[in-house]
Amino acid sequence: MGKRRQYSDEMLAGMQAAYGKGFLSPGAAADMRRLMAPVDAAGKCVLDLGCGVGGATVMLAGEFAAGSVISADLEPEALRQTRERINAAGLEGIATTVQIEPGVLPFPAASFDIVYSKDVICHIENKVKLFMDLRRLLRPGGVVVLGDWMAGNAPEGADAFQSWERHLNAGGLEFYFESGSAYARAFREAGFAQVEVDDESPAFLAGAERELAKLMNVDELGVELGEEAASRRIGLTQARLDALRPGGLAYCHIRARV
Repeated sequence: MGKRRQYSDEMLAGMQAAYGKGFLSPGAAADMRRLMAPVDAAGKCVLDLGCGVGGATVMLAGEFAAGSVISADLEPEALRQTRERINAAGLEGIATTVQIEPGVLPFPAASFDIVYSKDVICHIENKVKLFMDLRRLLRPGGVVVLGDWMAGNAPEGADAFQSWERHLNAGGLEFYFESGSAYARAFREAGFAQVEVDDESPAFLAGAERELAKLMNVDELGVELGEEAASRRIGLTQARLDALRPGGLAYCHIRARV
């Protein structure tokens, strides 16, 4: 996993203001449903890797009827909020939080049927090493289900992509973006037998347009976050939209099976 805490309390609040309570990434519950649609989680053991503030954990344990969910993250405050959401939903007997550290994940081999992760792997530099560890954790027939931001293939979008990266780096975030095809190669190199990559960029472009309009028209955003933080949130969303439009930035769903 990543090297250090990256998401400040301000970022956690700002992301939820933009995407909805419980979620730290665009698309939120609607995108999770699309991502999980081909996967039967009922009764399965699931690892929510980089669980954030618990929106996905509650859906996995509730709506998707997982038998058990381990919610793992580096961020203590995110895990605290995840526990609050688990308790509020009455899912304490199904979902459990675990704080992890950078490096090999602290779970025995063949612990899970599904590893779910959204907008997390782009923070990891050595993806092959991580995917080898995820393969170790999966039982026969297991699947990694992830959504992630990726480098687009359109040369005309390169400048906008770099501008978006600068916005991210200004917030202290670390990213290691690769293309969807590079993710697929990394999964195969790690020993996964079947890898599906679906380009969801058009849906995320439309979502970014709606998100920016919402942020620009919500008077209470500045009250909730403070004017400076609200301005940063709007600027980051605009930069993401500008990078998606020419294809410099992409968003993909990937399902990799052992």
